Amino acid sequence: MPVIPRELTALFPASREDLFDFARCQVNAAQLREIARADHGWGAEEVLPVLRAIADRGQMPAEIPSQLREVLQLTVYSEPDHPNPPPHHPGPSGRTGHQTRLFACTVLMYVAADSAIHDEDVIADYTLASALKSALVLGPAATTAMGRFLTWRTATLGSPEPVLASLAILIFALAQPPISSETFLEPIADWVLATDAEFQQQVRQNGWREKPPLAFSLQQGAWQPLEAAIRAASESTGPTSLKEKLQLCALLLAND
Repeated sequence: MPVIPRELTALFPASREDLFDFARCQVNAAQLREIARADHGWGAEEVLPVLRAIADRGQMPAEIPSQLREVLQLTVYSEPDHPNPPPHHPGPSGRTGHQTRLFACTVLMYVAADSAIHDEDVIADYTLASALKSALVLGPAATTAMGRFLTWRTATLGSPEPVLASLAILIFALAQPPISSETFLEPIADWVLATDAEFQQQVRQNGWREKPPLAFSLQQGAWQPLEAAIRAASESTGPTSLKEKLQLCALLLAND
């Protein structure tokens, strides 16, 4: 993956813990119970103490129980802005729902990044898309914490989905108030496009005659609102070169 530009490291100094600490401070006992009961209440009493230890003390278990992983992933798939209609359990909803979902996403991303736990059994790209959308709803503190985690993850471990991770960081940069300056954004857009070019070269070297299958989250349309956000930013920028680069970045999220 191309070297992260200094504009990004200045905006999002790498931090593994900032997002974890932010997310766990956003949830209360009721939200933890909601996560624990996500699998129709199955195994709730088993996983609730583990969730409390994570949220209250930042204490991650040495191994992630399968039922805990299940309820976290089900929470990742929730849509706080479009909860289930009656008579179904609605799931996390509204702003508190986004706090709940960001916490679930963060635990899964933290586990996947923890070399001591060695648990990559998560759909990383869908988790990233869900975390990104909830962070944008929760505001600058959340997007900054997410940006710092992704900068750390990218610089330290690389990313299982490098193009999507770089696009996520670009979207966070666009979201920072006040909006990043045009001279600040262009090197970040260049980095995203260079990351995609490197990925495409690796695809060709690995023998793909056609483009590889889309990431799961792209297939499911999870990035569509985020593609729209980049396009909107491209329309509000002045220099033609940056406008074109942002439009190219948005095209990377088109699920066709």
